[in-house]
Amino acid sequence: MKNKRIVLVSFIILTSIIIGSGINAQEKKVVIEPTKATGVLKTGVVQGGTAGLAWTISEGKSTRLILKKIIQVESVSKETEFEVDKDQRRFKVSISGFCAAGQIHVTILRPSGTTYKTIILDDSAELEWSQSVRFTEEDKDYTGKWIIQIVAKEADGFYEVVLSAD
Repeated sequence: MKNKRIVLVSFIILTSIIIGSGINAQEKKVVIEPTKATGVLKTGVVQGGTAGLAWTISEGKSTRLILKKIIQVESVSKETEFEVDKDQRRFKVSISGFCAAGQIHVTILRPSGTTYKTIILDDSAELEWSQSVRFTEEDKDYTGKWIIQIVAKEADGFYEVVLSAD
């Protein structure tokens, strides 16, 4: 009974999405292949307009690093590593924060040692920056140990650095 409710609710949600987007259910062709009973739920419409459910296991490994700190008129010098594995194909980084006094320098170095990005937080504005890059197996510039450097001298503010790979 519970499984029938799940299928019915999923069908109703999927139908609402299709109707709301103006797509005819019979024109939308998504092949759904059930795999193992663990992982991420996928919904879709197969040929003929029948709703289906399938569980799939996400491929690869996901990693995430978050660095954040409130600085109150102090100096900070921090260096941290972040590893992007050979089987990962996307790298994401975001840097945000503000500085009421002084400056906070955040530098991200590629595994090759070259600078990927330097952001300076100061009293001119609150800052939010992010970037996501997809890369291939041949693009070796993204795999390996990334270095995050954070330097502040007598600064008063806040920073947050988030790196992730999957």
